[in-house]
Amino acid sequence: MKIKLNQKNETKIKKAIKTGLECSFDFDDVIKMGDEFEKIIDEMGLPKIHRVGIQVIIPFGASPLPNSYKWRKKEQTVLIQRFPSGWFLTGVSDFDIPKRPRGRGNGNQYKIIMNEDQKKKLLLAMKIY
Repeated sequence: MKIKLNQKNETKIKKAIKTGLECSFDFDDVIKMGDEFEKIIDEMGLPKIHRVGIQVIIPFGASPLPNSYKWRKKEQTVLIQRFPSGWFLTGVSDFDIPKRPRGRGNGNQYKIIMNEDQKKKLLLAMKIY
């Protein structure tokens, strides 16, 4: 899957995120992700030339299923990736949330994935500031 994050692709994006779960996000949230992560990466100081290929994994709590012995809560994960022409939705998946010990929940935390070259460029940019 490779869908550019823009208004023209509304039906494609809605179809991709519709998986039968009661999602805690919608089309507008997905569209905003590219801009938000562009700002985050900009604040980190990584030059635009080196942003191509960066991936961001964003988990969203999704299902209102009861927390009993038979059912598990579900979560939906969205994967977006930076290409030369902008941010694209490259994956959506559902999975069961493993039971976590009480008081140790980590919430919805995203992960930014960079290759080694991008990490080196980021470190160099950070040293300049």
